[in-house]
Amino acid sequence: MVEPWADTEIDAHFLPMLSALKNAANNSGLTESEREQADTKKAEFDTVCVENEAKAAVWAIEKALQTFIDKRITFDEALKNEAVKDFAPLLMKYGILLPSFLSQYQEEIMAIKSAGTLGMSAIAQVKLYKEEDLALQDLNKEAA
Repeated sequence: MVEPWADTEIDAHFLPMLSALKNAANNSGLTESEREQADTKKAEFDTVCVENEAKAAVWAIEKALQTFIDKRITFDEALKNEAVKDFAPLLMKYGILLPSFLSQYQEEIMAIKSAGTLGMSAIAQVKLYKEEDLALQDLNKEAA
């Protein structure tokens, strides 16, 4: 194979950059403590990302229920926080995509529990709203 750039100025700039990228990818330029610090920071960053993904999932569930059932449905902060706490390990374990095969189920059970709790809260609110709507209709009939 002909390499017209071999032993040229391009090679002089490109090869050190390529070597630096390979070293960075292998962490070979880091000491053990620097590598541990980098791993700790990555784990902290991953935890924050997963918590935000779980918050987004809870928000999406709430908005879907508001869209399809009743716009007054809301979850209190304690319930949202519990759901985030239960969804986060599942997201940490698998990411945002479902795995092709599930071998351990503790995280799945907790996430299903939270989804069920959110759903039960929504159903209770819908029943309350329907009762309020009926009472309001009765008041309107009496006023007319």
